[in-house]
Amino acid sequence: MEFDENLAEKPNTCYCLIPHPNRAAFMIVKEDGKWVLPSLPYTGEWFASTFAEIGDQILSRYGLIVTVLRRLQRGKDFVFCELEVHRRSGDTSYEARWYDIEAHQKSGGLGAKANEYLDQWFLDKTATVLPIGRPPWEHTGWFMEAMTWSKGVMAQHNIRQLGAPKQVMVGAFSCVLSIPSDSGTLFFKASQGDKPSETSITRELGSRWPSRIMPLLETDPSKNWMLMKDYPSLGYRTLKESEYADAARGFSELLIDTSSSLEQWREMNCPDFSLDKIEAFSREFSQRTGLFESGGAPMEKEEIEMLVKFVEEMGAKCSSLADFAIPETLGNLDFRVGNIASGKNGFIYFDWQESVITHPFFCVLNMFDEFSDSDFPSLGEAVQESQQSVTKLSVQNAFLEPFTEFEPTERLEKAFEIAKLIQPVVQLKRWFEKLEKLEQGSFWVKEFAVNMHLWSKFYLTR
Repeated sequence: MEFDENLAEKPNTCYCLIPHPNRAAFMIVKEDGKWVLPSLPYTGEWFASTFAEIGDQILSRYGLIVTVLRRLQRGKDFVFCELEVHRRSGDTSYEARWYDIEAHQKSGGLGAKANEYLDQWFLDKTATVLPIGRPPWEHTGWFMEAMTWSKGVMAQHNIRQLGAPKQVMVGAFSCVLSIPSDSGTLFFKASQGDKPSETSITRELGSRWPSRIMPLLETDPSKNWMLMKDYPSLGYRTLKESEYADAARGFSELLIDTSSSLEQWREMNCPDFSLDKIEAFSREFSQRTGLFESGGAPMEKEEIEMLVKFVEEMGAKCSSLADFAIPETLGNLDFRVGNIASGKNGFIYFDWQESVITHPFFCVLNMFDEFSDSDFPSLGEAVQESQQSVTKLSVQNAFLEPFTEFEPTERLEKAFEIAKLIQPVVQLKRWFEKLEKLEQGSFWVKEFAVNMHLWSKFYLTR
Protein backbone atom coordinates (compact mmCIF):
# COMPACT_ATOMS: atom_id res chain seq x y z
CA MET A 1 0.00 0.00 0.00
CA GLU A 2 1.12 3.54 -0.71
CA PHE A 3 0.55 5.91 2.19
CA ASP A 4 0.33 9.67 2.44
CA GLU A 5 3.66 10.64 3.98
CA ASN A 6 2.50 14.20 4.60
CA LEU A 7 -0.06 13.23 7.21
CA ALA A 8 -0.22 15.80 10.04
CA GLU A 9 1.46 18.36 7.81
CA LYS A 10 -1.61 19.12 5.74
CA PRO A 11 -2.97 22.39 7.17
CA ASN A 12 -6.52 23.09 8.34
CA THR A 13 -7.29 19.39 8.71
CA CYS A 14 -9.03 17.23 11.29
CA TYR A 15 -7.79 13.62 11.05
CA CYS A 16 -10.29 11.04 12.30
CA LEU A 17 -9.45 7.65 13.75
CA ILE A 18 -12.51 5.45 13.16
CA PRO A 19 -11.80 2.31 15.20
CA HIS A 20 -12.75 -1.29 14.55
CA PRO A 21 -15.47 -2.38 17.00
CA ASN A 22 -13.63 -5.43 18.34
CA ARG A 23 -9.89 -5.09 17.81
CA ALA A 24 -7.05 -2.56 17.73
CA ALA A 25 -7.43 -1.26 14.20
CA PHE A 26 -8.85 1.80 12.49
CA MET A 27 -10.28 2.61 9.09
CA ILE A 28 -8.19 4.08 6.28
CA VAL A 29 -9.63 5.18 2.96
CA LYS A 30 -8.21 5.48 -0.54
CA GLU A 31 -8.01 8.98 -1.97
CA ASP A 32 -6.12 9.94 -5.12
CA GLY A 33 -4.44 6.54 -5.20
CA LYS A 34 -3.10 6.76 -1.61
CA TRP A 35 -4.30 5.28 1.66
CA VAL A 36 -5.04 7.98 4.20
CA LEU A 37 -6.90 8.61 7.42
CA PRO A 38 -10.38 10.05 6.89
CA SER A 39 -10.01 13.81 7.21
CA LEU A 40 -12.23 16.88 7.38
CA PRO A 41 -11.64 20.63 7.13
CA TYR A 42 -10.53 22.19 10.42
CA THR A 43 -10.81 25.94 10.94
CA GLY A 44 -8.69 26.16 14.09
CA GLU A 45 -11.69 27.15 16.20
CA TRP A 46 -12.30 25.78 19.68
CA PHE A 47 -12.52 22.09 18.84
CA ALA A 48 -15.23 21.19 21.39
CA SER A 49 -17.71 23.37 19.53
CA THR A 50 -17.23 21.43 16.27
CA PHE A 51 -18.10 17.93 17.50
CA ALA A 52 -21.63 17.94 16.07
CA GLU A 53 -20.32 19.20 12.72
CA ILE A 54 -17.74 16.40 12.60
CA GLY A 55 -20.51 13.85 13.15
CA ASP A 56 -22.59 15.35 10.35
CA GLN A 57 -19.67 15.28 7.88
CA ILE A 58 -18.71 11.68 8.70
CA LEU A 59 -22.32 10.62 8.18
CA SER A 60 -22.44 12.40 4.83
CA ARG A 61 -19.12 11.01 3.55
CA TYR A 62 -19.03 7.50 5.00
CA GLY A 63 -22.58 6.71 6.08
CA LEU A 64 -21.55 6.26 9.72
CA ILE A 65 -23.32 7.65 12.78
CA VAL A 66 -20.52 8.62 15.14
CA THR A 67 -19.63 10.75 18.13
CA VAL A 68 -16.20 12.19 18.88
CA LEU A 69 -14.68 10.03 21.58
CA ARG A 70 -11.56 12.03 22.38
CA ARG A 71 -8.88 14.30 21.06
CA LEU A 72 -5.43 12.80 20.65
CA GLN A 73 -3.41 15.83 19.59
CA ARG A 74 -3.80 19.34 18.27
CA GLY A 75 -1.23 21.32 16.32
CA LYS A 76 -1.31 24.89 15.12
CA ASP A 77 -3.74 24.12 12.32
CA PHE A 78 -4.53 20.41 12.55
CA VAL A 79 -6.11 18.04 15.04
CA PHE A 80 -6.24 14.27 15.61
CA CYS A 81 -9.37 12.77 17.12
CA GLU A 82 -10.82 9.33 17.76
CA LEU A 83 -14.45 8.65 16.91
CA GLU A 84 -16.92 6.07 18.22
CA VAL A 85 -19.16 4.40 15.64
CA HIS A 86 -22.71 3.69 16.77
CA ARG A 87 -24.17 2.30 13.56
CA ARG A 88 -24.16 2.53 9.77
CA SER A 89 -26.75 4.68 8.04
CA GLY A 90 -27.32 5.50 4.38
CA ASP A 91 -25.62 4.25 1.24
CA THR A 92 -22.23 5.78 0.47
CA SER A 93 -19.46 4.48 -1.79
CA TYR A 94 -15.76 4.59 -0.89
CA GLU A 95 -12.79 2.23 -0.75
CA ALA A 96 -11.65 1.43 2.79
CA ARG A 97 -9.78 -1.17 4.81
CA TRP A 98 -8.69 -1.78 8.39
CA TYR A 99 -5.24 -0.69 9.49
CA ASP A 100 -3.92 -2.68 12.47
CA ILE A 101 -0.67 -2.86 14.41
CA GLU A 102 0.80 -5.41 12.00
CA ALA A 103 0.14 -3.14 9.00
CA HIS A 104 1.49 -0.22 10.98
CA GLN A 105 4.77 -1.98 11.69
CA LYS A 106 5.18 -3.33 8.15
CA SER A 107 4.43 -0.05 6.40
CA GLY A 108 6.45 2.19 8.67
CA GLY A 109 3.35 4.16 9.57
CA LEU A 110 1.46 7.06 8.06
CA GLY A 111 4.15 9.71 8.28
CA ALA A 112 6.70 10.70 10.92
CA LYS A 113 4.52 13.21 12.76
CA ALA A 114 1.44 11.02 12.74
CA ASN A 115 3.29 7.94 14.01
CA GLU A 116 3.87 9.54 17.40
CA TYR A 117 0.12 9.66 18.00
CA LEU A 118 -0.67 6.38 16.27
CA ASP A 119 1.96 4.43 18.23
CA GLN A 120 0.40 5.69 21.46
CA TRP A 121 -3.09 4.86 20.21
CA PHE A 122 -2.15 1.23 19.55
CA LEU A 123 -0.57 0.96 23.01
CA ASP A 124 -3.69 2.40 24.56
CA LYS A 125 -5.99 0.02 22.69
CA THR A 126 -4.05 -3.06 23.78
CA ALA A 127 -3.72 -1.97 27.44
CA THR A 128 -5.53 -4.08 30.03
CA VAL A 129 -6.06 -1.21 32.49
CA LEU A 130 -7.74 2.09 31.67
CA PRO A 131 -5.65 5.18 32.46
CA ILE A 132 -6.40 7.02 35.70
CA GLY A 133 -7.94 10.43 35.12
CA ARG A 134 -9.50 9.79 31.71
CA PRO A 135 -12.99 11.35 31.56
CA PRO A 136 -15.85 8.82 31.51
CA TRP A 137 -17.17 10.21 28.20
CA GLU A 138 -13.89 9.23 26.55
CA HIS A 139 -14.66 5.57 27.23
CA THR A 140 -16.32 3.45 24.55
CA GLY A 141 -19.99 2.81 25.32
CA TRP A 142 -20.46 5.80 27.63
CA PHE A 143 -22.49 7.83 25.13
CA MET A 144 -25.10 5.12 24.61
CA GLU A 145 -25.34 4.52 28.37
CA ALA A 146 -25.95 8.24 28.94
CA MET A 147 -28.60 8.35 26.21
CA THR A 148 -30.38 5.26 27.56
CA TRP A 149 -30.64 6.94 30.97
CA SER A 150 -31.84 10.21 29.40
CA LYS A 151 -34.53 8.44 27.38
CA GLY A 152 -35.75 6.74 30.56
CA VAL A 153 -36.05 10.11 32.30
CA MET A 154 -37.88 11.59 29.31
CA ALA A 155 -40.36 8.71 29.33
CA GLN A 156 -41.10 9.34 33.01
CA HIS A 157 -41.90 12.99 32.18
CA ASN A 158 -43.91 12.14 29.03
CA ILE A 159 -41.35 13.92 26.84
CA ARG A 160 -40.81 12.68 23.29
CA GLN A 161 -37.43 12.89 21.57
CA LEU A 162 -37.64 14.59 18.16
CA GLY A 163 -34.16 14.13 16.71
CA ALA A 164 -30.62 12.91 17.18
CA PRO A 165 -28.65 14.11 20.23
CA LYS A 166 -25.67 16.37 19.62
CA GLN A 167 -22.36 16.88 21.43
CA VAL A 168 -22.56 20.53 22.45
CA MET A 169 -19.47 20.84 24.62
CA VAL A 170 -16.96 18.15 25.53
CA GLY A 171 -14.11 19.09 27.81
CA ALA A 172 -11.72 17.60 30.33
CA PHE A 173 -14.13 17.95 33.25
CA SER A 174 -17.61 18.03 31.76
CA CYS A 175 -19.64 16.91 28.78
CA VAL A 176 -22.89 18.50 27.54
CA LEU A 177 -25.29 16.89 25.06
CA SER A 178 -28.39 18.49 23.54
CA ILE A 179 -31.54 16.46 22.85
CA PRO A 180 -34.36 17.92 20.73
CA SER A 181 -37.79 17.12 22.19
CA ASP A 182 -41.44 18.13 22.10
CA SER A 183 -40.76 20.12 25.30
CA GLY A 184 -37.95 22.11 23.72
CA THR A 185 -34.25 21.33 23.78
CA LEU A 186 -33.07 19.25 26.73
CA PHE A 187 -29.51 19.33 28.00
CA PHE A 188 -27.70 16.40 29.54
CA LYS A 189 -24.60 17.22 31.54
CA ALA A 190 -22.01 14.93 33.08
CA SER A 191 -19.13 16.09 35.26
CA GLN A 192 -15.96 14.24 36.11
CA GLY A 193 -15.10 13.24 39.65
CA ASP A 194 -16.94 13.56 42.92
CA LYS A 195 -15.08 16.47 44.55
CA PRO A 196 -17.49 18.11 44.49
CA SER A 197 -20.44 16.47 42.76
CA GLU A 198 -22.00 19.21 40.67
CA THR A 199 -25.21 17.22 40.66
CA SER A 200 -25.42 17.18 44.47
CA ILE A 201 -24.42 20.83 44.81
CA THR A 202 -27.00 21.96 42.25
CA ARG A 203 -29.76 19.89 43.87
CA GLU A 204 -28.99 21.28 47.32
CA LEU A 205 -28.81 24.87 46.09
CA GLY A 206 -32.04 24.37 44.16
CA SER A 207 -33.85 23.06 47.23
CA ARG A 208 -32.84 26.17 49.20
CA TRP A 209 -33.14 28.83 46.51
CA PRO A 210 -35.42 27.36 43.79
CA SER A 211 -35.98 30.74 42.14
CA ARG A 212 -32.23 31.30 41.61
CA ILE A 213 -30.97 27.90 40.47
CA MET A 214 -31.59 26.10 37.17
CA PRO A 215 -34.30 23.46 37.81
CA LEU A 216 -33.39 19.87 36.98
CA LEU A 217 -35.60 17.18 35.47
CA GLU A 218 -33.61 14.35 37.02
CA THR A 219 -30.17 13.53 38.42
CA ASP A 220 -27.99 10.51 39.06
CA PRO A 221 -25.50 11.61 41.76
CA SER A 222 -23.63 8.30 41.56
CA LYS A 223 -22.56 9.14 37.99
CA ASN A 224 -22.72 12.94 38.35
CA TRP A 225 -25.37 13.15 35.62
CA MET A 226 -28.23 15.60 35.27
CA LEU A 227 -30.92 16.35 32.69
CA MET A 228 -32.52 19.77 32.38
CA LYS A 229 -34.60 21.89 30.04
CA ASP A 230 -33.08 24.72 28.07
CA TYR A 231 -33.63 27.99 29.94
CA PRO A 232 -35.61 29.68 27.11
CA SER A 233 -38.28 27.00 27.51
CA LEU A 234 -38.46 27.98 31.20
CA GLY A 235 -39.03 31.65 30.40
CA TYR A 236 -35.41 32.82 30.68
CA ARG A 237 -33.06 34.40 28.16
CA THR A 238 -29.39 35.31 27.71
CA LEU A 239 -28.16 38.06 29.99
CA LYS A 240 -28.00 41.59 28.57
CA GLU A 241 -25.09 43.94 29.25
CA SER A 242 -27.45 46.30 31.11
CA GLU A 243 -28.24 43.46 33.55
CA TYR A 244 -24.68 42.53 34.52
CA ALA A 245 -24.69 44.62 37.70
CA ASP A 246 -28.06 43.36 38.98
CA ALA A 247 -27.03 39.77 38.26
CA ALA A 248 -23.83 40.28 40.26
CA ARG A 249 -25.83 41.71 43.18
CA GLY A 250 -28.15 38.72 43.16
CA PHE A 251 -25.21 36.33 43.11
CA SER A 252 -23.63 38.18 46.02
CA GLU A 253 -26.81 37.74 48.08
CA LEU A 254 -26.85 34.03 47.26
CA LEU A 255 -23.21 33.59 48.35
CA ILE A 256 -23.84 35.36 51.65
CA ASP A 257 -26.75 32.99 52.33
CA THR A 258 -24.41 30.00 51.89
CA SER A 259 -21.95 31.25 54.53
CA SER A 260 -24.06 29.90 57.40
CA SER A 261 -23.69 26.28 56.24
CA LEU A 262 -20.01 25.91 55.34
CA GLU A 263 -19.73 22.56 57.12
CA GLN A 264 -22.38 21.08 54.87
CA TRP A 265 -20.53 22.23 51.76
CA ARG A 266 -17.33 20.72 53.17
CA GLU A 267 -19.13 17.42 53.71
CA MET A 268 -20.10 17.54 50.02
CA ASN A 269 -16.38 17.57 49.16
CA CYS A 270 -16.10 21.18 48.04
CA PRO A 271 -12.38 21.99 47.69
CA ASP A 272 -10.95 24.34 50.28
CA PHE A 273 -9.82 27.61 48.68
CA SER A 274 -9.90 29.52 51.96
CA LEU A 275 -7.35 32.28 52.40
CA ASP A 276 -5.00 30.19 54.53
CA LYS A 277 -4.96 27.44 51.87
CA ILE A 278 -4.24 29.98 49.12
CA GLU A 279 -1.39 31.47 51.14
CA ALA A 280 0.03 27.99 51.80
CA PHE A 281 -0.06 27.26 48.06
CA SER A 282 1.89 30.47 47.37
CA ARG A 283 4.59 29.51 49.88
CA GLU A 284 5.02 26.06 48.28
CA PHE A 285 4.84 27.32 44.71
CA SER A 286 8.62 27.41 44.20
CA GLN A 287 8.67 23.60 44.55
CA ARG A 288 6.11 23.11 41.77
CA THR A 289 7.59 25.04 38.87
CA GLY A 290 8.79 22.05 36.84
CA LEU A 291 5.59 22.21 34.83
CA PHE A 292 6.61 25.62 33.46
CA GLU A 293 9.95 24.41 32.10
CA SER A 294 8.57 22.28 29.26
CA GLY A 295 5.49 21.84 27.09
CA GLY A 296 4.04 23.85 24.24
CA ALA A 297 4.89 27.25 25.72
CA PRO A 298 7.85 26.83 28.11
CA MET A 299 8.91 29.76 30.25
CA GLU A 300 12.45 31.04 30.53
CA LYS A 301 14.32 30.62 33.82
CA GLU A 302 14.09 34.36 34.51
CA GLU A 303 10.33 34.31 33.87
CA ILE A 304 9.85 31.41 36.28
CA GLU A 305 11.84 33.23 38.96
CA MET A 306 9.70 36.33 38.42
CA LEU A 307 6.55 34.23 38.63
CA VAL A 308 7.64 32.60 41.91
CA LYS A 309 8.37 36.00 43.43
CA PHE A 310 5.04 37.36 42.17
CA VAL A 311 3.05 34.41 43.57
CA GLU A 312 4.79 34.59 46.96
CA GLU A 313 4.22 38.34 47.25
CA MET A 314 0.57 38.20 46.20
CA GLY A 315 -0.14 35.15 48.33
CA ALA A 316 1.25 36.90 51.39
CA LYS A 317 -1.55 39.44 51.04
CA CYS A 318 -4.10 36.82 52.12
CA SER A 319 -3.49 37.74 55.76
CA SER A 320 -4.39 41.36 54.97
CA LEU A 321 -7.61 40.29 53.27
CA ALA A 322 -8.44 38.09 56.26
CA ASP A 323 -8.41 41.19 58.51
CA PHE A 324 -11.74 42.27 57.01
CA ALA A 325 -14.94 40.88 58.55
CA ILE A 326 -16.07 39.26 55.29
CA PRO A 327 -17.24 35.65 55.67
CA GLU A 328 -16.02 32.83 53.49
CA THR A 329 -18.82 31.28 51.46
CA LEU A 330 -19.60 28.63 48.94
CA GLY A 331 -18.09 30.04 45.76
CA ASN A 332 -18.12 29.32 42.05
CA LEU A 333 -14.78 29.86 40.33
CA ASP A 334 -16.52 29.61 36.96
CA PHE A 335 -18.97 32.46 37.67
CA ARG A 336 -19.36 34.38 34.42
CA VAL A 337 -21.91 36.00 32.14
CA GLY A 338 -22.49 32.80 30.15
CA ASN A 339 -23.62 30.95 33.29
CA ILE A 340 -26.43 33.38 34.13
CA ALA A 341 -29.89 33.69 32.58
CA SER A 342 -32.49 36.41 33.02
CA GLY A 343 -36.27 36.17 33.36
CA LYS A 344 -39.29 38.00 34.71
CA ASN A 345 -38.66 36.59 38.19
CA GLY A 346 -34.99 37.54 38.27
CA PHE A 347 -31.81 35.62 37.47
CA ILE A 348 -30.86 31.96 37.61
CA TYR A 349 -27.29 30.78 38.09
CA PHE A 350 -26.02 27.50 36.69
CA ASP A 351 -22.84 25.48 36.07
CA TRP A 352 -21.69 24.87 39.66
CA GLN A 353 -19.01 22.36 38.73
CA GLU A 354 -16.22 24.51 40.17
CA SER A 355 -17.82 25.00 43.55
CA VAL A 356 -15.31 25.73 46.31
CA ILE A 357 -15.22 27.23 49.78
CA THR A 358 -13.45 30.55 49.44
CA HIS A 359 -13.49 34.30 49.85
CA PRO A 360 -16.52 35.42 47.78
CA PHE A 361 -14.71 38.27 46.00
CA PHE A 362 -12.69 35.81 43.91
CA CYS A 363 -15.89 34.66 42.17
CA VAL A 364 -16.85 38.02 40.70
CA LEU A 365 -13.23 38.67 39.73
CA ASN A 366 -13.45 35.58 37.53
CA MET A 367 -16.39 37.28 35.83
CA PHE A 368 -14.10 40.27 35.17
CA ASP A 369 -11.59 37.99 33.45
CA GLU A 370 -14.33 36.87 31.06
CA PHE A 371 -15.11 40.40 29.88
CA SER A 372 -13.80 41.06 26.37
CA ASP A 373 -14.59 43.18 23.33
CA SER A 374 -17.13 40.58 22.28
CA ASP A 375 -19.24 41.49 25.31
CA PHE A 376 -19.81 44.90 23.79
CA PRO A 377 -20.61 44.21 20.11
CA SER A 378 -22.63 47.38 19.61
CA LEU A 379 -19.73 49.67 20.51
CA GLY A 380 -16.96 51.04 18.33
CA GLU A 381 -13.35 50.13 19.11
CA ALA A 382 -12.60 53.61 20.46
CA VAL A 383 -15.05 53.31 23.36
CA GLN A 384 -14.90 49.58 24.08
CA GLU A 385 -12.08 49.77 26.62
CA SER A 386 -13.72 52.71 28.40
CA GLN A 387 -17.09 50.94 28.46
CA GLN A 388 -15.52 47.81 29.91
CA SER A 389 -14.08 49.87 32.78
CA VAL A 390 -17.47 51.47 33.44
CA THR A 391 -19.20 48.08 33.35
CA LYS A 392 -16.66 46.49 35.69
CA LEU A 393 -17.09 49.34 38.18
CA SER A 394 -20.88 49.02 38.13
CA VAL A 395 -20.63 45.25 38.59
CA GLN A 396 -18.15 45.71 41.44
CA ASN A 397 -20.36 48.24 43.25
CA ALA A 398 -23.46 46.07 42.87
CA PHE A 399 -21.63 42.95 44.05
CA LEU A 400 -20.22 44.70 47.12
CA GLU A 401 -23.48 46.30 48.21
CA PRO A 402 -24.93 43.27 50.08
CA PHE A 403 -21.66 42.92 52.02
CA THR A 404 -22.20 46.26 53.74
CA GLU A 405 -23.79 44.28 56.57
CA PHE A 406 -20.23 43.14 57.39
CA GLU A 407 -18.06 46.16 56.51
CA PRO A 408 -18.63 49.77 55.37
CA THR A 409 -18.34 50.47 51.64
CA GLU A 410 -14.92 52.11 51.91
CA ARG A 411 -13.40 49.08 53.59
CA LEU A 412 -15.10 46.72 51.15
CA GLU A 413 -13.49 48.60 48.27
CA LYS A 414 -10.08 48.25 49.92
CA ALA A 415 -10.66 44.54 50.42
CA PHE A 416 -11.69 44.19 46.79
CA GLU A 417 -8.44 45.79 45.62
CA ILE A 418 -6.47 43.30 47.72
CA ALA A 419 -8.52 40.41 46.30
CA LYS A 420 -7.62 41.59 42.79
CA LEU A 421 -3.95 41.18 43.62
CA ILE A 422 -4.46 37.67 45.00
CA GLN A 423 -6.71 36.50 42.15
CA PRO A 424 -3.85 35.21 39.91
CA VAL A 425 -2.70 32.94 42.76
CA VAL A 426 -6.24 31.57 43.06
CA GLN A 427 -6.24 30.87 39.33
CA LEU A 428 -2.89 29.07 39.50
CA LYS A 429 -4.07 26.94 42.42
CA ARG A 430 -7.19 26.13 40.44
CA TRP A 431 -5.12 25.02 37.43
CA PHE A 432 -2.73 22.90 39.47
CA GLU A 433 -5.60 21.06 41.15
CA LYS A 434 -7.17 20.41 37.75
CA LEU A 435 -3.92 19.05 36.32
CA GLU A 436 -3.56 16.63 39.22
CA LYS A 437 -6.88 15.00 38.28
CA LEU A 438 -6.13 14.53 34.58
CA GLU A 439 -4.76 11.52 32.73
CA GLN A 440 -1.02 12.04 32.59
CA GLY A 441 0.38 12.57 29.10
CA SER A 442 -3.09 13.18 27.66
CA PHE A 443 -4.19 15.91 25.28
CA TRP A 444 -5.82 17.71 28.21
CA VAL A 445 -2.65 17.89 30.31
CA LYS A 446 -0.76 19.43 27.39
CA GLU A 447 -3.61 21.86 26.68
CA PHE A 448 -3.92 23.01 30.29
CA ALA A 449 -0.16 23.37 30.64
CA VAL A 450 0.06 25.62 27.57
CA ASN A 451 -2.80 27.80 28.79
CA MET A 452 -1.31 28.02 32.26
CA HIS A 453 2.04 29.14 30.82
CA LEU A 454 0.41 31.81 28.65
CA TRP A 455 -1.77 33.16 31.45
CA SER A 456 1.18 33.23 33.84
CA LYS A 457 3.13 35.34 31.38
CA PHE A 458 0.11 37.60 31.09
CA TYR A 459 -0.06 38.04 34.88
CA LEU A 460 3.58 39.14 34.91
CA THR A 461 3.01 41.85 32.31
CA ARG A 462 -0.37 43.33 33.19
